[in-house]
Amino acid sequence: MSKPSTQTLGSVQLRHEETNEVILVPTPSRDPNDPLNWSTAQKYYLLGLVSVGMFLVNFVAVGPSVALASIAISFFGAGPNLSKDISGKASYFQTATSLMIGVGNLFWVPLATKYGKRPVYIASFLLLTVCSVWCGVAKSFESELAARIILGTACGAPEIIAPLTLADIFFLHQRGTMMVIYTCALSCGVGAGVVISGLITMHNSWRAIYWLSTALLGVVTILVIFTFPETSYIREPVVDQVEGVEKNAKLRAGHTEEVDVVVPPKRSFTQNLRIFSTTYTHESFFVLAMRPVIAITLPTVLWATLISCHHRDENSRNAATCTCINFTTVQATNIAIVYIVDSYRPIAGEVIVTQSVFKALFGFLLSFYVDQWIDESGYIHVFGTLAGLSAAVFICVFPFYYCGYQLRHATWQWGFIKKLLHWDVDREVGE
Repeated sequence: MSKPSTQTLGSVQLRHEETNEVILVPTPSRDPNDPLNWSTAQKYYLLGLVSVGMFLVNFVAVGPSVALASIAISFFGAGPNLSKDISGKASYFQTATSLMIGVGNLFWVPLATKYGKRPVYIASFLLLTVCSVWCGVAKSFESELAARIILGTACGAPEIIAPLTLADIFFLHQRGTMMVIYTCALSCGVGAGVVISGLITMHNSWRAIYWLSTALLGVVTILVIFTFPETSYIREPVVDQVEGVEKNAKLRAGHTEEVDVVVPPKRSFTQNLRIFSTTYTHESFFVLAMRPVIAITLPTVLWATLISCHHRDENSRNAATCTCINFTTVQATNIAIVYIVDSYRPIAGEVIVTQSVFKALFGFLLSFYVDQWIDESGYIHVFGTLAGLSAAVFICVFPFYYCGYQLRHATWQWGFIKKLLHWDVDREVGE
């Protein structure tokens, strides 16, 4: 496949120079099946469903962490080695899950990119529901760990596919607000999951956490199967955005004689229930899976990934993290995600996976060494060092703000970037 002649890399015009009219990016088609043309009510319903799904994903992934002592007693007994059983064995229920949330997307996102997001949503939520039951009934450490590993793999898909879904159905000028709602749901799932799980275990077995999760995930899974249509859409590339605005204005005014318009029929409810609709790119699965690994060499993606790793680092010692710091790191992560999605929109899935995978690896490795580091050096030294590293990462916002355009376009012309990262023309989405 040939490469597209024009790649904006996030540099787009959002208002008409003469009329100050908002330029719709991407330029919507006349197709009623175009997700950008769906009703506002349907778009907000999908936003709500995605947000509730993300809340529950983090609820079941993080919530049981408050019951590690009870879980360890269930599998190893309340002996003198209980503390070692918690830190050396039961803690793997959380660290392995966190690792697979990131690494699993090396499979899920290429699948969603090539065959659509709907089959990935359905498969991942079905798998989440099944694994939640498995976690609740497991009778051995090995069985519980296997369930948590697969559960983590399933959790990763909605977390990464959700921002891509929002980018499919909302215009560029709306995307920031929608991403805030998404990240708030994600963060609330973590916080509420811990609190609610703690309340559950005060009077019930830790297994009750999974029974509640199973019921809620089951409802969301049913809604996804029957009410969540495919949001991927094969869009014709638009070279001149201003020209696209003028074309849309003519169409709205009824001057269709000046524009060659072929409007396909709207798909029926039954047609929207199809799990697989079409193939959305000719790029191979291998190329789609390897692109996130190569993308870390792009300065923009590297910086956004380091911000996410900082977020993971703060959460790894949540008891010592104040509310203000947690709020700023969550929002910094949100900004970083929106920034790289806007910068590399056609391959947004791959660059978000880059963030997710390296964040998961960083958090997994940190879980092995941070306690020992704190014991040897003390909280003040450890968090002072981390604060310095965080400041160095965040201060880079200034060169990226003022020189981001030049940097993105200059690095996009590097030889190995041209060969390994440039996308095929069928990945173009009109921005």
